Amino acid sequence: MPLRADIKMKTEVFEDTGRKGTRFKRADSATNRIVDTWERENSGDLNIEATISEDLPFGDVDAVTYLHIQFEFDAAATVKRADVIFNGGADTIPITPQSGQNFAELIMEAPLNQVNITNPDPATKLKGVFIVAGDAP
Repeated sequence: MPLRADIKMKTEVFEDTGRKGTRFKRADSATNRIVDTWERENSGDLNIEATISEDLPFGDVDAVTYLHIQFEFDAAATVKRADVIFNGGADTIPITPQSGQNFAELIMEAPLNQVNITNPDPATKLKGVFIVAGDAP
């Protein structure tokens, strides 16, 4: 029996931090998707030690096609970045927070057989949460 995922993303850009002067706003209906095709999901916490690489656990999800990770960077971290490699490739994609923030998110839909995450900070843990979804073995 398929899982139902209701994915909502709200994007608004304002001229200042007081949320005045809207520069961009996307209607909720344009960003709301309901997906009924996934059969399994695996989710959990991330705790990656300093300078360590780990593969994201897929659990019993065989054909992963959805990924959502929220990274939480320690305020004391000197390197606020998570380096991500997909499907054993050679290209590293750096995921970084906005200036002054301590979190960043990665959301994607694509066929995945491996997600490797490296914490490049020399002294602090990289924490966060993740969810992968896809088909059963």
